[in-house]
Amino acid sequence: MTDPGSAGRGLGRTLTLPMAFCVSLKQVIGGGVVVLTGTAVALTGAGAAPAYGLACVVVLLVSLPYAVLGAARPVSGSLYRWPSRFIGPSAGFIAFWMVLSTHVGLAAYAATFGDTLHALLPAVPARAGGVASLALVLGLNLLGTAVSARAGIAITAAVALSLGALAVAGAPHVVPGRLGHMLPHGWHGLLSAAALLTFPISGATLVSELSGEMRRPGRDVPVAILGATACAALLYVLVALVAAGVPPAGPGERSLIAVAATVMRPVPLALFELGAGIVSMLGIMNAHMLWGSRSILMAAADGWLPQAFGRTSRRGVPVWPLLLLGSIGAVPLLAGLDVGSIIRVSGLGASISAILSVASAPLNARADPAAYRASPLPLPIGLRLLAAGLAIASQGLTIVLLLRDLPVRLLLPWGLWLAAGAAIIAARWRLVRVDDGG
Repeated sequence: MTDPGSAGRGLGRTLTLPMAFCVSLKQVIGGGVVVLTGTAVALTGAGAAPAYGLACVVVLLVSLPYAVLGAARPVSGSLYRWPSRFIGPSAGFIAFWMVLSTHVGLAAYAATFGDTLHALLPAVPARAGGVASLALVLGLNLLGTAVSARAGIAITAAVALSLGALAVAGAPHVVPGRLGHMLPHGWHGLLSAAALLTFPISGATLVSELSGEMRRPGRDVPVAILGATACAALLYVLVALVAAGVPPAGPGERSLIAVAATVMRPVPLALFELGAGIVSMLGIMNAHMLWGSRSILMAAADGWLPQAFGRTSRRGVPVWPLLLLGSIGAVPLLAGLDVGSIIRVSGLGASISAILSVASAPLNARADPAAYRASPLPLPIGLRLLAAGLAIASQGLTIVLLLRDLPVRLLLPWGLWLAAGAAIIAARWRLVRVDDGG
């Protein structure tokens, strides 16, 4: 199906399958694997590898509703437009407002970039490096979707090659006997590790925001979401085998950086740190900017935001939405918030939005059963409901855990964000005109 909403916003069908696949893969392959693999090894030893496999199964089930909807209803700004069309305009705005809050995560990635760069080049202040990285990615996206998507391909390849190089370099150093201890802390440790590892494997679903700009969305959305998740999980399993099988250089030394320092020479090690740290952060920020502007465009087109946010330049660049995203990322970065707090706030918005998007999948099938059956991915009703139920339950649990751990000082800003969203609904809902063509 075509997406008149995308065409009306000046967004052409420029994204090929490799571009879409790399956007998905970049959302999955990132700094999370560098940090959390070591934690998983501590929880379950060599069981970190099967824990990644188990986490992949869960994430694939949770991702199915997105793949189904993306194949049947490929629209730009889908995380806003699906709930607004199948649940109601106000639900669409709530989903949009929550998605918008997730972009505080840009500050966490920029801060990580700055810290890593400062460790390599102490003369560069960490915060200045973070701000510069955010400005660089913003400038790249202002050049256009095709430019930033092609850059994403190169960045994703660099990060994937870095992790692959670690797996290859570490294989000869693996002690087979260490791989026999998969349950040092019992099944509880394995399941705890699998639950933890769903975080670095998740994220590919966000490519659905760009589905209205794909040349063959019925094929490309499922392949990008499910294929990227499976490929990343396979790579992570190989890396986890090395992390668990290589004897530690010292007590507590279980991060991938520490493992790389054990098995790599200085030059390859520096390249690994560059690819898995600095380049990875640039890539995930680039992907955020690429998909993040689409819901802003569509919400503005329906009347929730001023019309300026719904226009693109002559080159099809959503200038005002990109500047808004840059500002959202810059505020917590300049305020010096810690990365953990930023990720928790971002995760809250992502989980609430996900519940609304997942709930839209069964409603889409019921609203137009003939079109759904004709889609490239018509799941049986049982599997569709199972995937939706699992996704909603997992996101609900995530919200509870994030709220429990949210620092008290951030409760007021989060409350103010929710109040601002409620005020916009009260002020503008009479002005909203949902175009059901998408």
